[in-house]
Amino acid sequence: LDRKKRIMRFCFFVLCFITLLSIILIDASDTTANSEVVSRSIDAIQNFLSAPLPSSVQNELAFESELLSRDQSSFNEMIQLIWSQLRASDSSVSFIYISFTNGMFAGYRRTPATATTNVSYEFVYVADENATCSQNTSIQSPCRSSYSVDEYGNQKDYIPNSSIRYDPRNRTWYIAANESRSSIWSNVY
Repeated sequence: LDRKKRIMRFCFFVLCFITLLSIILIDASDTTANSEVVSRSIDAIQNFLSAPLPSSVQNELAFESELLSRDQSSFNEMIQLIWSQLRASDSSVSFIYISFTNGMFAGYRRTPATATTNVSYEFVYVADENATCSQNTSIQSPCRSSYSVDEYGNQKDYIPNSSIRYDPRNRTWYIAANESRSSIWSNVY
């Protein structure tokens, strides 16, 4: 969703840019000034599109400074970090997660408020590639399940019917991040 929001902002920005450019070109005869405006506008658009998400920057700094390890040794700290990032982010960010080479996957998902419900959060988890679903034995390993959380992000109750077969290592976002060895943007889905 964050990418959708960025795309919408970009489209709005482009529309404003085209409108401004039209006004300038109609009202001004100084072509040098017009070229400068166009050049700066294009630079601003490129900077907007290439700016990383604050949470991605924060995570990379935590790894580079060795506050967090890229293996599972700092799993609890990573979970606390992504919980705080999701809570601090605007409502367009609905899911922040981490995954490891053994198939472990964990994250927090936000469901926006509606007219009849409040914002809700859940913890989504796959223990590893051999994780089984104790709640649904018909699902083959690995099994992803969701749990309600308290205000601190601590796992509470299993959410009925939330279990699915899920191996993050087969996902395009995982493959791209693994190949680049850094945080990535994936397509919206």
